[in-house]
Amino acid sequence: MSAQDVSLSPHAERHYGVLPFPRPKLLRPRPRPIPYSRDMTIAVGIVGPGFLVIGADSQEGWSPEVTLGTSKVSAFSKKDEVAEQTHSAAVVVTGAGSSDYLRYLHREVIKVAEDLPFDAGGHFLERFETALREMLVEFYEVNYLPFAVEAGNENMRTDLIIGAQYNDERALFRTFRNTMQRSFWAGIVTVGAGAFWAESATRNMIAFIAGETAATLTAAYAIFAAKEHTEVCGKETQLFALRSAGDLFVVAHREAIREAEAIFEKYEGLQRELLQGMVTPGSIAYKTDADARIAALREELRRVKFYD
Repeated sequence: MSAQDVSLSPHAERHYGVLPFPRPKLLRPRPRPIPYSRDMTIAVGIVGPGFLVIGADSQEGWSPEVTLGTSKVSAFSKKDEVAEQTHSAAVVVTGAGSSDYLRYLHREVIKVAEDLPFDAGGHFLERFETALREMLVEFYEVNYLPFAVEAGNENMRTDLIIGAQYNDERALFRTFRNTMQRSFWAGIVTVGAGAFWAESATRNMIAFIAGETAATLTAAYAIFAAKEHTEVCGKETQLFALRSAGDLFVVAHREAIREAEAIFEKYEGLQRELLQGMVTPGSIAYKTDADARIAALREELRRVKFYD
């Protein structure tokens, strides 16, 4: 038999190396980015004549499946004698965004207030605002811009709400990146993933807030609404109020906040019944007694004592 008559089956060709076996592919795990811890949830600030209240939820999200509880509000106060007069100042800061950046900025805001001396001229809030703006510009130039092109930089956005008080004067600040706006007289500001729901719950409310208790209830309801409608908002609500006499800032009791949230749930149920009554054709099979039930809810809220 000549060499030309020799033929190999496909299996024989593979066996003798004429058609080599394909090289096995190594399965390499796809690298996954390390999750950033985030506080991008909800924070609220309310200021008006004689009151300033700031609050936030306490949920810190690492992923849709993993959330932790943490404190998102920092506070500082000081008193001193200048020209034989007692001067006092207090600052409360909260916000939403990257957890690490938030903690850093909390310390920087408090440090600005600590390092700023009182003077006889009484322009503490104006000097505090100027120092804050300078700190924010430096922070973003040094800590944000160099890393802004990295993958996942949307996790780095950080917005703050800062309440400041000097003697009887108050100011509420809201930051957006390295910019800052100030509410001089009265206003409600929100930041975070739940801001839409918080703003919807408090729209046009500032004209009806007549004091610290009403401001605390409004802030608590705004955060409650965000927690009800947004899964990234949750856990406990934290509320702080600034005062010009006695303790310069006070913290709302956790049990009182829970009690108020239980009343808010009843109010939400009443809203659903009223909406159902408006859209249901024909007669309603039950009476809502809206006036009586709202009056009862008001009385329940009146008995809630947030502060000592």
